[in-house]
This record gives sequence, structure tokens and C-alpha cells, in this order.
Amino acid sequence: MSDIEFAWGTRLEQERDRRSDLPIVRNGPPGTFVILGDLRISLPTDQIVHADAAKGYASVSFGGMSFNGAVSGRLVFTRVRELHPEHELSPDRSHTMLLDPEWVATVAVNDKRVWPEIVYKIVPAALWQASEASDSFAGLPVDQQDGFIHFSTAPQVRATAAKHFAGARDLLLVAASISTLDLRWETSRGGDRFPHLYGPMPRSAVRWVRELPLGADGHHVFPALE
Repeated sequence: MSDIEFAWGTRLEQERDRRSDLPIVRNGPPGTFVILGDLRISLPTDQIVHADAAKGYASVSFGGMSFNGAVSGRLVFTRVRELHPEHELSPDRSHTMLLDPEWVATVAVNDKRVWPEIVYKIVPAALWQASEASDSFAGLPVDQQDGFIHFSTAPQVRATAAKHFAGARDLLLVAASISTLDLRWETSRGGDRFPHLYGPMPRSAVRWVRELPLGADGHHVFPALE
């Protein structure tokens, strides 16, 4: 089972089943679409086992679809098993679904979140260095005040820097693997869902740490994000 939570503000649209007296053979079910602004994103309807947008964003579960990760800047899902008899399916059905990562908040496979693979934490260099002797990182003062460590995904982290670290120097960008973190994805800024860690971050979760310099234009200069 592949579960996709789309970006905040997305909604679902399903075409009406328009019956005809004409002998239309193997035309497949009516189309299902995720609506994001002016975009109309087509989904493989015959693989959908659940879909709703009750929480302010589209959430869709697919059976028989394998998540192949991010390839050439797209999230790739492949049809590996049909959920319906052949005579109910369209001969022109798509066998691969490609989604722009900007459209998607999270992907879970068999109830385990697998994308994004990396989350990011912006940390003052002095605070990070002061805690290097420990096998875990307790977060910033604001994290300790809120009771959880705030993380950001790749699409979110630049806005986090602009909002909470504007003009700040001597910062580090810490990349951590979600596979080793028990994250909760909770609604925060602008209705978007952010990864939160209720407890310290183990050093073993860290993929890399890089400087986050302030550019001449007053914006932070980010390395390539995964």
C-alpha cells in the first residue's frame, strides 16, 4: 500500500461516470484528479483504494503501486499488480505515475514514511559545536520550549531560514535521515505539515552538516538539497 499526502490546499476531483448506449469497450473508470492551484494532476483511478481531502489536503492510498523513489527530479510510482479484472480496465491505462516533489508532502509504504528521505535543521554553529560531545542533540531553546525539535523538508527549509533566521550568520544546516527518527508530521506554518521530533535527535541520524552562509543579497546560500 502506498499512501500519498499531497500539499496543503490540494483537493480531489472525480469525473462523473457518464453511461452511454454506445458499445464502449474497456474504457476504464472515470478519472480522478488532484487539484493544486491551476494544476490538474491525473491519478490512476483503478489503483485507488481510498481518497479524501477532509483535512485541507488530498490524501490518496494506492494498492498495487510500487514507490521507486525520486528519479530525475520526479517521484516515481509503478503499477505492479492490477486491482480489477482486465475487462474493466482501459487498454490505454498508465503504468507509471510521475509526481513533482513540490506537489507532495509525504509518501508512506505499508504505513512507514519513506519520503522525504531527509529532513533539515538549521542550527547556530556555536550551539552545535557545544553539544558535539553528546550522542544526541536536544535542539534549540525554542525547541525545548515547544517540547519538540522543529525540522523542515527540502521545499520548506528556505522559508524557515527567511522567517526565523533572517540576517543570521554562523549557521549550520544539519541533514538527518527520517528512517532513524520517530517523526510526527503536524500542521504548522500556512497549514503545511512539518516534521517534529518529540525527544532528542541521535547523532547517528545525521547524514551531513554544512555551513549555511549569508549571501550578499541577505539570503542564506543553501547547498544542494536531497
